[in-house]
Amino acid sequence: MLVDLKYTGEHSEVSPEPCLDTISLSSGGPDKKPMAREVSCTNFRGLLQYLRKNYGEEAVKKVTADLLNNENYLIADKYDPTKITPVKEEHLTDPAYWVSNEFSLKLLNNVKRVIRSPEPLFLAGRGAVRENFSRTVLFISRIVTPRFLFKQAQKIHSRFNRIKEMSIVEYDQNSITIQFNYVPGIKRTKDACEWNRGIYVETLNIAGLKNVKCEEIECVIDGSEKCVFRLTWTKASVLQRLFGVVSKLVSHWLARELVAEYEESVRDRDALIEKLTESEHRYRSVFESSATPTIIVEEDLTISMANTEFEKLSGYSRQEIEGSLRLTTFFDDDIARCILEQTDDEQGQEDFLKREFRFLDKEGTKKDVIAKVGKITGAQRYVCSLVDITPRKRMEKTLRKSEEKHRTIIQSIEEGYFETDLAGRFTFVNDSLCRIFGKTRKELIGTSYRRFVTPETDDAIYKTFNRVYRTGRPVKVAEYEFLREDGSKLFIELSASLVRNQE
Repeated sequence: MLVDLKYTGEHSEVSPEPCLDTISLSSGGPDKKPMAREVSCTNFRGLLQYLRKNYGEEAVKKVTADLLNNENYLIADKYDPTKITPVKEEHLTDPAYWVSNEFSLKLLNNVKRVIRSPEPLFLAGRGAVRENFSRTVLFISRIVTPRFLFKQAQKIHSRFNRIKEMSIVEYDQNSITIQFNYVPGIKRTKDACEWNRGIYVETLNIAGLKNVKCEEIECVIDGSEKCVFRLTWTKASVLQRLFGVVSKLVSHWLARELVAEYEESVRDRDALIEKLTESEHRYRSVFESSATPTIIVEEDLTISMANTEFEKLSGYSRQEIEGSLRLTTFFDDDIARCILEQTDDEQGQEDFLKREFRFLDKEGTKKDVIAKVGKITGAQRYVCSLVDITPRKRMEKTLRKSEEKHRTIIQSIEEGYFETDLAGRFTFVNDSLCRIFGKTRKELIGTSYRRFVTPETDDAIYKTFNRVYRTGRPVKVAEYEFLREDGSKLFIELSASLVRNQE
């Protein structure tokens, strides 16, 4: 008789700063990133208002036609920096967004499509200032000196523009000279110089000065290392100068208070942006370095982000997946919705994780996966991690076939064969053993072999089985006395070996 022992184990508005420096998630792959943050969109809000007011809606479309919804000019959403989209008109009027110097120069060049005059950018700069000045700023500019006005402009300028630095070179009662030093290698055009000239002239006009003129006396376009502008105006009257002295203390106090309040709000936003950026980079690093295929899924089942492991699992590139493919590309419609809805019930999710799903890759190959889904706090978005269990399922299928073949062979042999657990209970018996003991398979399974041996034989068999279990070495033929239920005795030659399960 053959014996196998089977061991069983167990198993914001005021800030000109951008929100975040991000990589593309929803509208492109890793090679599509937001454009450089060099010029704040605050610079264009007044321009678009001026064009719309004086030249109509069609003029705005002509100026922005080849720049909006252009895949070459991408920008990160201020509320959800993981979403990268082409620039839209609303971005150009929102101080929270920034664009590249290249984008800015093309926008200014397009102004010449609409304003037909010898100095189109000069007029556009003046018009943009008029549209952008609030009543508070207008009041302050009227009572402070040009020097004070430009000193504050110098501070604020650094917040709105990262391609040049502004400094005041000379100042007297009737003129001021300002200088701009550009970042090395930055592209410049005369359009930008004319645009700036119009801004400076109109700023002083609004401040109440008369006969304001602006001349560019040095320019990088002409080979100079800097751009220098000299502004002149008509000398104020005695009464105006007297009023200036009287109002000086009040005006400086008011202006400083407003500027201080502005700068404090910007500092707070900067600190928040820095924390968000750090958190974003940490999150991205974990997401991308995960050894598990992971995706971010929107409420409409669109996949907005995928890591490298998911690319390998699906067979699609990140460019093909993000913003284009839906969860239903890989799962049946009902299953895809079920995967997301299961996150509403925490207990349900624990049960859900034990279920398996069929995943369809790019080549049409079906794979077995286990899905784990979590809802992102404060957003209608989900993190979905998949475990590919296809190799395991394939191995299990192979093992089942092997076991079926093994069982078939065992059932056909003449010798009796049985398997027991560690307690000695039959877990498998072949037909020959049933005939030997005069019992059916149903009667034997779950009962102990001890029902069919004498106490002396039980002790001997126990020692044999124990030695096999401890050493793992099989025991060859040994003769033992067995009993049938009718009392008749049997002398059986028995050999035993240890069979361990996969765990």
